Amino acid sequence: MVAKLKRLPVATQEALQRFACVGHSATVAILAIVQGGSAEAVHADLWEALREGLVSRRSDSYGFLHDRVQEAAYALIPEPRRPEAHVQIGRRLLARPPQEAVNDRVFEIVNQLNRGVALITDLSERDTLRQLNAQAGRRAKHATAYAAARGYLHQATALLRPEAWRTQYEETFTVYLERCECEYLTGHFDVAQDLSRLMLENARSDLDRAQVYRLRIRLSQLAGRPADVLTALREALQLFGITWPESTVDIQAASEAEHRAVAINLRGRRVTELVDAPAATDPTVQMLISLIAESLFVASGWTVQHSYFPWLATRGINVCLRHGHTAESSSLYEGYARAGDCGGFAVGLRIFGPGAPSGREVRQPAPAGDCALSSWLLYQPVAQSHRDEPARSASELCRFGAGGRCLVRWLCGGQRSGAVPREGRPAGRCRGDVPHVRAYRHPESQ
Repeated sequence: MVAKLKRLPVATQEALQRFACVGHSATVAILAIVQGGSAEAVHADLWEALREGLVSRRSDSYGFLHDRVQEAAYALIPEPRRPEAHVQIGRRLLARPPQEAVNDRVFEIVNQLNRGVALITDLSERDTLRQLNAQAGRRAKHATAYAAARGYLHQATALLRPEAWRTQYEETFTVYLERCECEYLTGHFDVAQDLSRLMLENARSDLDRAQVYRLRIRLSQLAGRPADVLTALREALQLFGITWPESTVDIQAASEAEHRAVAINLRGRRVTELVDAPAATDPTVQMLISLIAESLFVASGWTVQHSYFPWLATRGINVCLRHGHTAESSSLYEGYARAGDCGGFAVGLRIFGPGAPSGREVRQPAPAGDCALSSWLLYQPVAQSHRDEPARSASELCRFGAGGRCLVRWLCGGQRSGAVPREGRPAGRCRGDVPHVRAYRHPESQ
């Protein structure tokens, strides 16, 4: 195949080489940028390849007829010159205005420039490439392409200047935090642990340290390191002045103290009134709620440390009642109801008893309403109508959620039940030992 390509005109060979650097197929507009010419020049340069059946043309794009043709065209470029060819293509794509076009082609640009990053020595150009890699990493991460995101974010951190922690702190911390998350999501737990240690050494605020500890809790849990989870959680809560009880007696005393504080912090409000409770706006409060919610998910699977669960859940409820709610408050209310089973004092069912709101009573899709509804569904004895007609009941309850969506948890007659709405789907994350959790969308919202 290489020999066949070498019999083509020189202009066609060079066009195929640059085409091969781009990929298996490309639009005429992209090829024109890559070639540094016009669309007419692209058609003229590829005509002989098209006539020989090496490439195909569809409307405004070209494609190699077979992977072997693309590999052969790429092989025409001497190996030492390949990085330079990629950098040249990346620079041409980057230089093409407008900025919106650059954003749309960010993956194509970084894939080219990264192949020849060693040839890029200008500090300003390296900074631009770092920003593009960070952007590509975030977009890949948002699309749950964690392996690809890890690669882009790794390149972004590699392009940071030596003094970046001092001169570009916010950007540096953010890109390391995102890379750390992708590392543990792809199973590179030791790398993630090392990155978290680096971030803790350079973090400038307790809020930033708390973000790192939250990641440490998650990665330690996934890595099967319960001792590290407990250590990270203890150190994280200490940032907010929360003393971790050590002995069984201390844990019980702290749990009971927090439980007594719940009645005080309710300030005479009924549970139904929590629907209109204010949202937490203080970043410190939001982070504390997030940490406790994360800890409840982890603590529900502990064996030796299971006694911490009631204290954590009740402490989280008091934070919400005093300072406002977030979307993660639902986990705290659910955990508070479960605390009756874990800690020897039945508090959840008393709070979420006859006065708890039904799906019809809830008028606003506020986080507090989601919290109350979630725990009520899980722990309130379900009426006979719910057992007999789960799909209809779920439809009514789902009107509570914004856009007709909510999280429906089933516990029929105090026992686990497999009855779920016909439209139900397994949720991405089940908490604790309740296996039947379904995400349901009302037909009217589809």
